[in-house]
Amino acid sequence: NVTHSSTSSTLSAAVKTIATHHDPQKLIKLLAAALESRILHLNICIKALRNDRISDDAEKFMCDGLTERIPCVPLHDIQESEGNSTLIHNLSTLFRSIISVDWLVNSLATVVKAACQRSNDAGVGLGRSEREWKKEISS
Repeated sequence: NVTHSSTSSTLSAAVKTIATHHDPQKLIKLLAAALESRILHLNICIKALRNDRISDDAEKFMCDGLTERIPCVPLHDIQESEGNSTLIHNLSTLFRSIISVDWLVNSLATVVKAACQRSNDAGVGLGRSEREWKKEISS
């Protein structure tokens, strides 16, 4: 799990510090754009694992039948073959993509919490940047 790695913890602390001491609106926009990109990549990974034709259509996630393609053994126990090589590659890419989305969602939640706390600490009167990030979140 990436949330338990020291690199992830360090980056998460840096994100929280930036959100606390600088403009959270910019960070929210950056994280939202990165998250959108990683979610699109996740959809491609799901389609590759399901052996679907990868198209440019903006389809919703179709996870039906996905677990049937995943063997009930650890990845390192899967016997090597040409077919399994593709399966292992697609699974590892899918897992990395899921971890990336997870980290970005947690980072976005951290920034939103820090921005809300900062807004509450500032009192009732919101500054321009606080109004802008709240407007950005609601859109």
